[in-house]
Amino acid sequence: MSGIYEDNNRQVIPRWYPFSTANILGDLEPISSTDLHPKSDLKILDKKLLQWQSKKRISDAIDLVGTALILREYSKPDLINTAETILKRKDHISKFGKEIATAYLAGKNRGEIGGIGLDLHGDFHKQQIANLKRILKVYPRNAIVYADLAFYYTLLNQHEKAKRYMEIAIAIAPNNRFVLRSAARLFVHFDDPQKALHYLRSSELAKYDPWITSTEIAISERSKQKPHLIKAARAMLNNDELSSWSINELAATLSTLEAQHGARSKSKKLLSKALSNPNENTVAQAEWLLEKIGQDSLELGKEVIAPYEATARRAFREEDYSTALEFAEKWFYFQPFTSRPVVFASYIASTCFQNHNKSIKMIEDARLISPDSILLRNNYIFSLASIGRVQDAEKELSKIHNIDETNPYRNTVLATEGLLEFRKGNLEQGRKLYKEAIARFKKAQDNRAASIAAFYWAREEMSANTTYKEVALREADALISKNYAKELIEPLRSLKQLGVRIDTKK
Repeated sequence: MSGIYEDNNRQVIPRWYPFSTANILGDLEPISSTDLHPKSDLKILDKKLLQWQSKKRISDAIDLVGTALILREYSKPDLINTAETILKRKDHISKFGKEIATAYLAGKNRGEIGGIGLDLHGDFHKQQIANLKRILKVYPRNAIVYADLAFYYTLLNQHEKAKRYMEIAIAIAPNNRFVLRSAARLFVHFDDPQKALHYLRSSELAKYDPWITSTEIAISERSKQKPHLIKAARAMLNNDELSSWSINELAATLSTLEAQHGARSKSKKLLSKALSNPNENTVAQAEWLLEKIGQDSLELGKEVIAPYEATARRAFREEDYSTALEFAEKWFYFQPFTSRPVVFASYIASTCFQNHNKSIKMIEDARLISPDSILLRNNYIFSLASIGRVQDAEKELSKIHNIDETNPYRNTVLATEGLLEFRKGNLEQGRKLYKEAIARFKKAQDNRAASIAAFYWAREEMSANTTYKEVALREADALISKNYAKELIEPLRSLKQLGVRIDTKK
């Protein structure tokens, strides 16, 4: 069967992307609500503008636009014209300079950005690494460059290099928000939350920057440890000098904490605060929280950039599976370090649309980054077997190791083994495995998974035209009719239209 994650403990873990994307999304904005652009910074900007206008050196133009990008000063036409000039110049300009100008103009049009995602092909990552290493020759102590190198080496599944470069970034800039949050995400990805927490808690920013405080609490909760910064977090939410943008993830994190302790009223109040000026991660957390706090919909204080996860979750809940698939794909290419979006997308593609080739393509793009995900490999096996690539599916199944009774995906893989036996012609063994998986799911009170397994058992019995097809269809109908898995209602109806009469009274 195709599997899907049951997110029982989603936390507001920081997103991870290159520095240029972090700038576009506003991750680096000042935390103060009263002085977003200190006068001294604006004087520096004016001085650099005069330098560019008098000398007309392209290096001055890049320096000017880079400074404006860091300060997020988009209101001056002279700065916009300078960025456009950099991109129009025909003479030799470094790719880095063009990237700065492109990031600046993209930031200027934050509300107009149509999509942010990653090219997951290895050649692209290698080119980015080569560019960054050239920059290091000029700026050998640039922590941002080391953090971005760690990012691209992670995409190439070169873990040791990624860790080494991130350690260098932290050593150079232990109190840099971008570096700290990137490092935290890297170590969470490599299943070392303790190291992530060590760097966060050791930083001077921990008790003063809500972006760092939120990260410490979220990772602690995710790894079932006691957060150290709850008291500081609550004080921050009552600090009027902090901007609504700077505390949006923190408010969502504390809202999650209250919801998990059954304090719905407090959770709703905090969530409302978070959504007054949210980023996409906060909106996704809010979508996840809705059912837990007994709320039907969200009220956002503004539109957000790249709301891929939130839109995918909402569309799936509203039974708009085309939109759910579209945005689950975007979510994956936006955040490929987690297997959740591609598992979600592959499940929708294969289950709602029987588009196994799309499922296979997405999983193959993700497998280099998440090679150890059992559920990802399970869905790959499922789609391969479903289109008749039985030998390939068997080869992939042999790579699943150490999946004992305590593994949460054991029963899902058991059902997929049942599919494989059906496709190999071993109908009795396939039937036995499916029935065992369904019984196990029911015993665990996982009725959703039982519904999915029952549906695919019925599909295989129908395909083989066995005498068990009516029994299997009745089992699937009994579960799916209770809305345990609404996405299977239409596929089940299609199975029924193949001519088998379901007598639910038998």
